[in-house]
Amino acid sequence: MLTGTYLVSSSYSRHLLLRRALASLESHYKQRVNSTLRLPYPYIRRRTSVNLPTSPLLERQSSCTIKRIWEIDNLRASFVTESIQDRSVLQYEFHQLLDNLFNKAFELNYEELEKTRHKLEETMKNLVDNDIHLRHDDNVFISTFQNLMSRCGSFGTMDGAELTEKYLTTLLKSNLKKACLTTKNENANEQLIPVTPSKEMYTIAMDAWAKAQSLQRNDRHGTFDGLMPARRAKQILDFMWEEYHSKPNGGECVKPDIIHYTTLLQALANASSKNAVQMAQNVLKDVERLSGLNDFLQGKKNMAELDPNLVPDRTVYNTVLYCLSRYFQSRDDISGRVHSVQYIMGLMKDIMNKMELLAKKLNDNSWMPNTRTYNMLLMVCRRRVHCGGKEAEKIVEEMLYQCQRYIDDADARDGLRLVENQDLSDLCENSVLPNVKSYNNIINAWCHTETEDAPERAEFILKALLLRRSKHSMEDRDIITSHPLVSTIRPDIVTFNLVLNAWAKSCQLQSVSMNDLDIEPDVISYNSTMNAWSKCGHENAVYRAENVLNRLIDEYKKTGKVVPNSISFSTPMQAWSKTCDPDCGERAEALFNKLVELYQETGDESLKPTQSCYASLVAAYCNQAIITSQMQPFEKAIDALDRLQNEGDHKPKTSYYNMLLSVPSKMNGDESIKFNIAIKAKSILFEMQSESDGRFIPRPDISSFNNVIRGFQNYEDERRKREALFSVLDTFNMLCEYSSCEPNYQTYIQLLKAIQLCLEDDTRDRAILCEEIFRKCCESGLLTNAVLKIVENTLPRQSIQRIEACKTSSGPGPLTVYNLPPEWSDNRRVGQNQRRNR
Repeated sequence: MLTGTYLVSSSYSRHLLLRRALASLESHYKQRVNSTLRLPYPYIRRRTSVNLPTSPLLERQSSCTIKRIWEIDNLRASFVTESIQDRSVLQYEFHQLLDNLFNKAFELNYEELEKTRHKLEETMKNLVDNDIHLRHDDNVFISTFQNLMSRCGSFGTMDGAELTEKYLTTLLKSNLKKACLTTKNENANEQLIPVTPSKEMYTIAMDAWAKAQSLQRNDRHGTFDGLMPARRAKQILDFMWEEYHSKPNGGECVKPDIIHYTTLLQALANASSKNAVQMAQNVLKDVERLSGLNDFLQGKKNMAELDPNLVPDRTVYNTVLYCLSRYFQSRDDISGRVHSVQYIMGLMKDIMNKMELLAKKLNDNSWMPNTRTYNMLLMVCRRRVHCGGKEAEKIVEEMLYQCQRYIDDADARDGLRLVENQDLSDLCENSVLPNVKSYNNIINAWCHTETEDAPERAEFILKALLLRRSKHSMEDRDIITSHPLVSTIRPDIVTFNLVLNAWAKSCQLQSVSMNDLDIEPDVISYNSTMNAWSKCGHENAVYRAENVLNRLIDEYKKTGKVVPNSISFSTPMQAWSKTCDPDCGERAEALFNKLVELYQETGDESLKPTQSCYASLVAAYCNQAIITSQMQPFEKAIDALDRLQNEGDHKPKTSYYNMLLSVPSKMNGDESIKFNIAIKAKSILFEMQSESDGRFIPRPDISSFNNVIRGFQNYEDERRKREALFSVLDTFNMLCEYSSCEPNYQTYIQLLKAIQLCLEDDTRDRAILCEEIFRKCCESGLLTNAVLKIVENTLPRQSIQRIEACKTSSGPGPLTVYNLPPEWSDNRRVGQNQRRNR
């Protein structure tokens, strides 16, 4: 800034410098005036005059020079005044913006939230550029940011979580500062400190990722990354620790607490991935180490040395248990899971034992396992297909025993009052009183138990609950059904649906009445009934299932209480795909069109056709092509896949195309139509293998190649036999050049069968081809007894003798993989699990 002392000069160079400074100030002033924000109230621009000191040197300047000097100084004063007013305008408009956003944050949609973030980012930059800071008592700014971030996270989507994190990043990079009083006195000095996110803002950002649904898929292979949201939440937690450790004693940064770790564990529990279990265990170990809990349990620290903000509570342990209970519900490939049910249940019981130990050492029952803890253990029991039901009943017996002991230890009168008044919230929270979810888990475990009496046992438990509820006596000695506390449990619609599902899985029909508790069936009840009819094997089962669907649709149109969903239509469609009706494809398509029509009328997302609906339609037309031996149903199945690509939100899977490729191998009708369909299947396989131009086609797996090879067998016409042999060899060469999968033992079996059937009369060429195929099979280590049996019936005696010469054991006996070199059959199981995108 120019000063009076600097202006007093008689040199000509200073005169030029002043003129240049004047031009610069005039330009800068005009830019500032043009960019000045419009004030919401009228104001008067004040122009102050500055008195320059008199000097003989100044008097000797020409009048023009003196006039310019005065203009410079007056312009400087006006510029300073204008700058001060600009800062006031920025402060006023910034607080007006915050007030509006604070009240309307939860009314904004995604696009408006994105625009708001850019507006806030621009406004904060202007505040920083003009050296404007927030007041020490200004809480609206942080509260507004929290509301905006909460609104972004409420969408429950990946985009919403991404936008929530962008808001957090915007504040971190803003360099905005606020005043901080050095003391609590009103006359205290103010110190400027950076504006940092609050503890709640970090929690909101992590919670947004915890609730987001990961739908990240690879375009070609359809791989699923369920851990991506959890990884993003962990990155936020790691950033908090880095910021905290980078400042002396934490500075003004937020130190992570147990709430942030609980949110991260919830993100891992919601992740549909088998790897979430190990990550959750590592997070629990970290929080136990940071809080000093490990040293406390080992006797190295006392209770006073624990970090109270990081000590895991019952909520943390229950969240870890919930993550373990969802291990078998992940969307990952089941064959990739390395842990058994017994191992997962062992981990859960170890955590429950640790909770009991903490409650004893801390002398606080709030760490004891409660009803929710045991319910998550019950959820895993249904994965034990042989004894899950009995295991679940034992756990509930233990719950009833502990709950009775809790009541006995308390005042007898108060305990009786709790039971009689059914005031069970305290018992469920601080004890392990079984609730309706506990018994639903027992019935669900019996649904998945592969025993003949499983559905009877599930229905028996339901009837026991109904009789105990109605104060009727029941002659049985089971603790889970005869204990007095059972009378407090009221079955719900889920209980009835699980019993229906148990009968449906047993392929039997049994009526279950809901009139005892005035419970109306919901859509799951209807779907379970249709599923039972579809699997019962009754002569008119598929028609009865479709009648249940029509009854559901009529009920929905009359009352609107029970809304059908896509499963309601896919269940009878799937039933049609397994019938021998020659019109099964048309019947399934009629149901599909009815679903589309109902979805277009209502706009209900639950009625939107899913992948299962399209798959059932494809399977129905493939079944019709097999039954009728006609080309038209096969072409309609292809059209259904094209319809899925064009209309559906999901892309077709390899298994859908494998249904098409397997059609010719199952046909027994017109040989010419069968051969034409086989040629068409081979062209489809070629399209799957090659890169498509903008059209999504899944990559083939080993079953795709095996189905095509199997489709060129069993032809009577000699010309077709020759063409079929060329197609088989061409398909095998295509497989050998394909990098995504390799032949398995079934490939060589089908290949040798095709050669044997296509070259019945030409023994020389057949022997040459079979020897070559046998050699490649042995080199790959995929030799099986089935391959040896075909080779013995195909190769000449001389070739068989050469194979017998390679036997590892002497003496007579048939050729088996056990008396031949082991390297010929070391990898015979390789390839069975190479089914991608199934």
